[in-house]
Amino acid sequence: MQTRFTDLRFIIGLFFTLMAGIVLARYVTGTGAVLNLWSGLAFGVFGVLMMVAAKVERDEG
Repeated sequence: MQTRFTDLRFIIGLFFTLMAGIVLARYVTGTGAVLNLWSGLAFGVFGVLMMVAAKVERDEG
């Protein structure tokens, strides 16, 4: 039985989603550049896609 935490896609997605939160928080507080906004959004999208891919695969099989 494969759990969510043994699937590497979920772990990678969680990491990128957490990093997106940190980068976007620096942008919101005003200490970051506009690059933080775009990189934070990219990290967030990638992280969510990885977690969704892990969930879809787990539900299918």
